[in-house]
Amino acid sequence: MGNSVVVTVAIVAVLVVLVSLAAIDSRMLPASPWLRSGLTSLICAATGAAAWLVLAPFVGIQATGDLFFPIAGLAGVAAFLATLPVRGVGTGILTTLIFGLAWSALVFVPTAIFALGTLGSAALGLVPVDHGGSLAVNVAGGSAALGVLLANGPQAARPRPATIRVGVGVIAVVALSIGWIAWLATAELAFDEVAVQIVVNGVFGAVGGIAGWLAVQRIRHQSTTLSAVS
Repeated sequence: MGNSVVVTVAIVAVLVVLVSLAAIDSRMLPASPWLRSGLTSLICAATGAAAWLVLAPFVGIQATGDLFFPIAGLAGVAAFLATLPVRGVGTGILTTLIFGLAWSALVFVPTAIFALGTLGSAALGLVPVDHGGSLAVNVAGGSAALGVLLANGPQAARPRPATIRVGVGVIAVVALSIGWIAWLATAELAFDEVAVQIVVNGVFGAVGGIAGWLAVQRIRHQSTTLSAVS
């Protein structure tokens, strides 16, 4: 099967992840309805994709090869996650977008090129350094969130309970899981035995992560919620 098909599936998978996250996470923000809207989520995500599409070619598209456009979608996911805490404390939309652009340009783009491209493999002798982009998306995005929350100190707003309907929430969680596992598999750029192993590892990893977090929530808060599953 040609790389164009795999790349197309990878792009669709990342977009499914983004839409699913927007459906789940935006509803837990304590800020104004505008900052919680799905449109705002997509605009914030667009700052990451724009930063990648504009800046990455200066390093060379060959740095990430066929993954160039799928990583643009991944940049959108990362920017969405990184701007969540900024929106959560009630920051204006313009400042939020500036933060998204700056964070994407200064953190995501170099991290993704190093982790997913040839620069990382050349420097560390690993191919690839970070197959699924967790360093650029989850670790770097989480660091941005932690920085915002620490900067706001006790004044930081707390996420509110999710108001998403159970049916919609279940669909979003399932779509998120399938989308992320599909991305992990297609980042291999081939439907082969390695991709099968990635899918199996992704399924068991997701199930284990959900079970572990639900156990923590049950122990700490005596509750089990849909937001913990997501």
